[in-house]
Amino acid sequence: MIRLGRISYVNMAPVFYRLDAEVDEVQGVPTDLNARLLNGELDLAPISSIEYARHADRLRLLPRLCVSSEGAVDSIQLVARKPLEQVRTVAVTPESATSVVLTKVLLPEAHHVPLGEEADAKLLIGDAALKSAFEDPTPHHDLGRLWLERTGLPMVFAVWACAEPLPPGLLELEAALVESVRTARAEPEQLAYDSSERYGYPAGFLARYFEKLRYRFGPRERAGLLTFLELARDVGELDEVPELRFVARESPSARGNHPALRSCWHPVAYSEDVSEVPVPVELLGEPLVVWRDSAGTAHVFSDLCIHRGTALSLGTVEGDEIVCPYHGWRYAASGACTAIPQLADPTRVPAKARATRHEAVERFGLLWAALEEPRLPLPAVPELESEAWRTVSCGPYEWRCD
Repeated sequence: MIRLGRISYVNMAPVFYRLDAEVDEVQGVPTDLNARLLNGELDLAPISSIEYARHADRLRLLPRLCVSSEGAVDSIQLVARKPLEQVRTVAVTPESATSVVLTKVLLPEAHHVPLGEEADAKLLIGDAALKSAFEDPTPHHDLGRLWLERTGLPMVFAVWACAEPLPPGLLELEAALVESVRTARAEPEQLAYDSSERYGYPAGFLARYFEKLRYRFGPRERAGLLTFLELARDVGELDEVPELRFVARESPSARGNHPALRSCWHPVAYSEDVSEVPVPVELLGEPLVVWRDSAGTAHVFSDLCIHRGTALSLGTVEGDEIVCPYHGWRYAASGACTAIPQLADPTRVPAKARATRHEAVERFGLLWAALEEPRLPLPAVPELESEAWRTVSCGPYEWRCD
């Protein structure tokens, strides 16, 4: 049975709302879960994103889950008695690592002292921050909002990490956690009511709070995380920005989910939707990016720059190349990296520097792709190619198959 950490704040309610999995649940504040995971007392836990970066050589990430916000989050507040530009001391909570570093990034001139000591401002997270908004008239500054104003990106406060060796069943548990979030999103009133009963906040307040939280670890969230880690490095809180390592991409179990289907053709986009603007899609649980070069040819790559793990779908297409938005690495249609701006000679690129390119073909008004070498060519469907028949594109649809 997987030993699963759970942050003891109300922000975990959607993730555990209807969790259909047998786990050994262990609750704690973020810094407690950080230590337990690194000490081998947990198999999987939502931990501070900065702590993942500090121990990335020992940890892997679940690719579909995080805890983030794009703008105000309500549960991470800087309560300041002075205007922010005049704050010189901040009393910081011992319960969070990411929020403390984020405060240093946003207010690099401020000196940190333990919570409870005299200071110009105090950092509160989780339920303490939510309660303070009700009880304390002192001006509150939401760190999620301040981060968005500075970077234009989501702020990833926590990631779901597991320590090596990886326990069996991780991807199945991830799927159950994702399904719990989906169910919670589909039943917002019931989620708010149940959480109100458990945590004591008004249901209406919780409904608004849950709307501000994000749990999908998508391309924008990954870009936001990498930006935060770079800024954390710049203020001395991180030695280097690590590569994001994911369970699904590197675990042998990931390729075992759909072994027979990986070499089959699958439709990934309508041809009319593929342009010189990269578009993220997903196939068999793997994130892909589709794009069209200046000659009109469509391509399908894994949605991953090999440098720092940034999503290529956030980048641009320039001529016959797709360009990573993070450090400007350029990839040709073959997948080969053609330029690395940080090199003294940007064109002297190592031969192994390649994006993952997948076989792709356009037919019947669709873009088709295969994750591995196709076993058979795309079958002919005369009716779809004959001008005597009219093709009507409809959908997409989602079907529950259980």
